Amino acid sequence: MEPAIAGMSSDLIYALSVIAYVPLGIMLTAVSVVSLQTRAFPVWLVWLSSVVAAANMFMSLGIVAESGPLVPGDLPTNALYTLIWYGYWE
Repeated sequence: MEPAIAGMSSDLIYALSVIAYVPLGIMLTAVSVVSLQTRAFPVWLVWLSSVVAAANMFMSLGIVAESGPLVPGDLPTNALYTLIWYGYWE
C-alpha cells in the first residue's frame, strides 16, 4: 500500500470515530436517564455512564475543530483509545 493511501485511510478512520461519538453520547445519556428513573442498574454505574456520555459529547467537538487538542489523532483521542483498549483487555 502506498504511504499516501495509508495516511488517508488512517485519517478517515479517525474522522469516522469522531463522528461516532455523537450517537454514542446520545445513547449513553438516554441509558443514564432511563436507568436512573427505573433503578435498573446501580447508581454508580448510572453516574459513570453520564460522565462517559459527557466525554463523548466533548470529544465530538473534533468534528468542527481544524487544529488543537480535539483534532482526530491528537492527545485526547489517543488517550480515549488507550483507555478503551486497556479496559477491553483487563
